[in-house]
Amino acid sequence: MFSFLPEPYKAKAKREYDLRLWASICLMLGCVSLVSAALVFPAYLSARSTNTSAATAYSVAVEAEASSVNKDADAAIMQAKSYMSAFQTLIPLDADEVVSSIVGAKPQGVSITSISIGDTDDGIQVSIGGVASTREELLAFSNALENVSDFSAVNLPVDYLANDTNTDYTISLSIKIQNQ
Repeated sequence: MFSFLPEPYKAKAKREYDLRLWASICLMLGCVSLVSAALVFPAYLSARSTNTSAATAYSVAVEAEASSVNKDADAAIMQAKSYMSAFQTLIPLDADEVVSSIVGAKPQGVSITSISIGDTDDGIQVSIGGVASTREELLAFSNALENVSDFSAVNLPVDYLANDTNTDYTISLSIKIQNQ
């Protein structure tokens, strides 16, 4: 392309052209930045609120777990009592009394995770499962169950006394039937 402009005007026109080109590029980059920020900001707020609510839910769950370790066991025991009351018509014993005797004999460091009851040829058998924090508390629980007059035999296998702490246990009880 031929230009009949003198050299100083050509240089000025080229400078003006370059300036407008860079201004246009910067303006386009600014618009793209604004649009991308506008699109990312709601996602940021959503992720932040999700993380905050998840963190809050987690901390509430941790606090609830810490404060309700014994409450969960007590709730499970209450549920077991309700199941056992349904068996009361089939088995001639007061299930509430049996569960109350077991829970009453339980020391602080012993948790009960399961209670099962069954009718065998030898009479009624109750199996208690759980975790004892120390061997001494497990022995104290076994001895307390032996002192309950409703139970004719308490069987704690020696294997459960091998660990000093956090011992999983299963104790078997035989129940005296009043009308036999």
